[in-house]
Amino acid sequence: MGGAIKPDFVDEAGNAAVTRPPDRIRFQGLGIASFNSGFAGGSAFGEGSGTSFAAPIVAHKAAKLFGKFPNGSINLVRAMLAVHAKWPPATVQLLDPTR
Repeated sequence: MGGAIKPDFVDEAGNAAVTRPPDRIRFQGLGIASFNSGFAGGSAFGEGSGTSFAAPIVAHKAAKLFGKFPNGSINLVRAMLAVHAKWPPATVQLLDPTR
């Protein structure tokens, strides 16, 4: 929005695998363990992946920082998250301009 690049932070949110042939995305066994919304028809636990799993992880880290610095501003917490963030190795390889 307004030329900004979002999201500010990302975190683990499961994964996907591609098998060939035929090309097909498969999520089974690669997600984040969670409660199963369809528990009535099966297990109480399930797995999933996506941004809805990453956002609460980042929010939890921010909340822990607020717990350590209760008088800190949101900008302090955001800066502390940014200072300690790192690029995942796969992203570094993908965006490496020397390749």
